[in-house]
Amino acid sequence: MKLENPKPAPVLDLASSPAGRPFTDGATRSLFNRVLRLVIAATLSAFALSPLLVASKGACLGGYDADGGYVDSFGNPTDKAPQCITAIMEPGSAVYLFPLLLVLLFVYLAWRKLRVGEPNIPASPRTPHSVSSVRAAGGILRTGAGVIVLFALLGAVWSQIAFATLDVTPSSRTGTETLTPFAEVTITVEES
Repeated sequence: MKLENPKPAPVLDLASSPAGRPFTDGATRSLFNRVLRLVIAATLSAFALSPLLVASKGACLGGYDADGGYVDSFGNPTDKAPQCITAIMEPGSAVYLFPLLLVLLFVYLAWRKLRVGEPNIPASPRTPHSVSSVRAAGGILRTGAGVIVLFALLGAVWSQIAFATLDVTPSSRTGTETLTPFAEVTITVEES
């Protein structure tokens, strides 16, 4: 019995795009790397922003007098038990959603720049786009990464300032509230 060599399995050619254009062109590779950096910036920004949006504060207003009775926050006797208010800030869903939307926006803007660019002046026979449109698309993607990081920093500062100014005095509000698009606050009131 004679063994024949089986046909080799088809090899996936990673150097070609599905349309058959080579993926080894420097400009195309540069744009792909910029998109990758944009995605990495968005991912790192979202996960770095999460711990910056965790905080808590509380207050117990009132207490007990020497006879075991209740006093309010001013030291006056009262029949009501003192209340303790706790506010806990946590990241909201927008922390993860906004960077994703910004990535999609900047990739779309870069793609539009390539489509609307100057297709009559090709950079090389390998790419149908002009050098200026490829550079402009790369600039859009570079700007996008900076905008995403800036968005994360401003979101953290805005949320921390809003939480610091949050009033934790006795009130009828309890439950979860949206403090900023990036942070949610859970307020609980307990009698001590």
